Amino acid sequence: IAGLYNTDATTAAGDLNHDASAEQHYEFSEGSRTYGCVTTPLTDIAPTLNDTTTDAINNFPEDLFEQGIQHFEEGNISEAILCFESTLRNIDPEHADAWRMLGRCHTEN
Repeated sequence: IAGLYNTDATTAAGDLNHDASAEQHYEFSEGSRTYGCVTTPLTDIAPTLNDTTTDAINNFPEDLFEQGIQHFEEGNISEAILCFESTLRNIDPEHADAWRMLGRCHTEN
């Protein structure tokens, strides 16, 4: 039983000094940058989160998340991942259900 628990005081103290700035982040696939984009600007540059104009947001379908759910239910996990990533990257980075479903997709994948 002693091997299952870390009783080393120096290691435990080291854990208390965890660097909060080293938080993990999700790396979006390059394909999600424009996935589901209905139109692209004449410059051929996909809209970004910094571009919050109505025109940029309207380039993505309102039901992109729902499309991801449908792909997931049909077993098209790679397509579902693109839908959820595109929702998070281009529409709403705080869409909790999209984050949850993205996690489920990666668990299934």
